[in-house]
Parts: sequence; structure tokens; C-alpha cells
Amino acid sequence: MDQGATSRRERGALVVATLGIVALVVGQAPGRIVPETKLEVALDPIGFLGRALDAWDPSAGFGRVQNQAVGYLFPMGPATALGQALGLPPWLVQRAWIAAVVVASLWGAHRLARAVGVSSAGGRVVAALAYALAPATMAVTAFQSAGQLPYALVPWVLVPLVAHRDGDDPRRTAARSTLWLVAMGGVNAASIVAVLPLVAVWFATRAPGRARRRLLAWWSAGAVAASLWWLIPLAVSVGHGVRFTDYTESAAITTGTESATEVLRGTGNWLSFLTTEGGLWLPGGWLLSSSALA
Repeated sequence: MDQGATSRRERGALVVATLGIVALVVGQAPGRIVPETKLEVALDPIGFLGRALDAWDPSAGFGRVQNQAVGYLFPMGPATALGQALGLPPWLVQRAWIAAVVVASLWGAHRLARAVGVSSAGGRVVAALAYALAPATMAVTAFQSAGQLPYALVPWVLVPLVAHRDGDDPRRTAARSTLWLVAMGGVNAASIVAVLPLVAVWFATRAPGRARRRLLAWWSAGAVAASLWWLIPLAVSVGHGVRFTDYTESAAITTGTESATEVLRGTGNWLSFLTTEGGLWLPGGWLLSSSALA
């Protein structure tokens, strides 16, 4: 079969997978809102975005320095605000956003598979599906969708680097790569730091020399520039905010479920094991963690 027909079949498979993901996400508990970390983003996105522009939040108690709010300024905040402006119900806007995060993972992983030279069209599609639907991310995407953006977008960061060839403009390659860092947001800075070693590994495996140094220099500068919009507010929060994570999610708590087998399965996220008086915190995450199929 000619390459064009194969390409059409491959794109068709990705489109079918995309539609399946959208249907699966939208079909979960229609009419109900998932209690994400910042529920106001779903219920009043425009108002939330306005409040996020100020580091001080006078509406809570005696006032406080906001935590993570600025990270929602892009892309989640504008996306949900657009849904509200279109008159869509909040639950549907929320499902559309979650589906978009998963679909971004799917297509990004596929592009990366092509860039690294996976020759089989079926292999590329299967790899993309495995990445997008991995238990490690599916368990918490509905609860912390904005925090999953680094995972969803890191393939897009890597694609321009992997596709870079001798003679290509390093500034252009760096710009095309680091532009995706802007969309990772600053909701969970630790998640961004966690995916950056993948970029470091890529640079470490390139032939040493002037070309690598130039690309690394331009990429590093672009990464800093792309992150300043949330790094500066984060510094304010760290300097003046409350260190609540020492009480809500200490290292002992968050790593207590990360046994070697759970890490290998991708089901060790502590939230999947969290139980409250109302029951399981993430029923879907618990199903994945307790299933022998994951």
C-alpha cells in the first residue's frame, strides 16, 4: 500500500481515538461538576481570572496571599471563560477542557513517535494511546487537569528538538519548543520541573560541540522567558504565603503509596488511596490502583 494511504489510515485512527476520548470524558456523570482544586474556575471563570491578577485575596478570612491562582491565567482560565461566554453549562465546559488535555497528550505523543523514527504507523498510534491513557495521569487528570498540563505538553516541547538538524536555526528551534512551556501554566511548578529532565536527557545525548551549546543557550533563555509570567508571582507566594502543604500533603504522605510496584504500574498517586468520611476521594483513581489490569 502506498505511503499516502497509510498516512490517511493513521490519521483516521487518531481521529477515531480522539472522538472516543471525547465521548468517554463527556459521558462521565453528565450534569455534575468535578471538584477540581479551584472550583471557582468552573463556576465563575471570568470573575476568578479578575481576582487572580492580584496577589492578595481579601475574600478569605482576614485576607491571604493567593496560592496558584495566577497559574490559571493561561490556558485553563481563558478556555473555561470562553465556554461560559458561549453559554455552555459549566459541567460541559469542564469536560471539554479535560478532554482537550488528554487529546493534547495523544497527538503530542504521536508527533514525538514520528520524530524519533518509530516506523510502524500502528506502533505510533498504540504508543500515543498508551501515553495519553496511562494510569499515572488518568487517575488524577479529572481532579487536577491544569496540573497535568506539563505531562500533556512535554511531547510538544520535545518534538522541535528531536526534529532539529545540523544547519537549522537554533533560535527558531528553541522558540518552537519553549513556546509550549507558556501553556504548561504555573499551577503546579513541581510538575514542570519533573518533566524537564526529559529535555536534559535529549541535550545530554547530542554530540558535544558549538551547535549543541548554542541550542542549549537559546533553549534555556526561552524557557526562562516563557515561565516568567508565573515564576515571579510564585516567588511572591513563597515569600509571603502560608506553607499549607506541610499540613495537607507532606512528603511522607505523598510518597507513602509510591512502592516500587505501584510506580511501575503508574498507580501510586496518593490521592487515589485517600479516604474521607464521604468515601473515596478519587473513586476512579482507586479503581485503577486496585485493578490487576492497570
